[in-house]
Amino acid sequence: MKQARNDAADLFCMEGKPCDDAEVSEVAFEESHWERYWDDLTGRELDRKMVEEARAEELATVRSMGVWRKVPRSECLRETGRPPIKLRWVDINKGDDKAPKYRSRIVAKEIRTDSRPELFAATPPVEYIKYLVSRCASSQRSRNPTRIMVNDISKAYFFAPATRAIFVELPPEDAQEGMVGRLEKSLYGTRDAALNWAEAYTCLLYTSD
Repeated sequence: MKQARNDAADLFCMEGKPCDDAEVSEVAFEESHWERYWDDLTGRELDRKMVEEARAEELATVRSMGVWRKVPRSECLRETGRPPIKLRWVDINKGDDKAPKYRSRIVAKEIRTDSRPELFAATPPVEYIKYLVSRCASSQRSRNPTRIMVNDISKAYFFAPATRAIFVELPPEDAQEGMVGRLEKSLYGTRDAALNWAEAYTCLLYTSD
């Protein structure tokens, strides 16, 4: 936005017009029309309209699942003594140019500032799957071979309740002056999201018939 205003000011000067900020501010400008998006995996440029549609879909899920609730910024400072965590968008095309499949995920940028191993799941999911596959392979010769069921759950972390007081900056698409988001559910990019999800599905498995 700042660069666009500077460019607009330069154009006014080239036309011999006064270059005051008040006149530049009258220039019709919509930031989304200038925005360019890039695939976080391949680095290729993405279609702006399709990215914005994917982001809108993600935000609709965030709202419907109650991932955060809006609270005054003062609440964040009072409870944590620090500003809210920033968010970023991760945009990818899981398809190709002929059959695009855009996916946008909103991710917290929680930076590690201390050593708190209790925030992390004891066994990383991928390593645990490798262990289960190995266990099943070695038991196939027994009378009662082990079987495993693997499920891919969409928006998995959104099903896990947040267990800490975590506040995030609201994305531009959902921003409200003076407000931030207080997490009610776990969000990708927070340090304990994987642990919260592991506890949530473990509890469900133990309590299910």
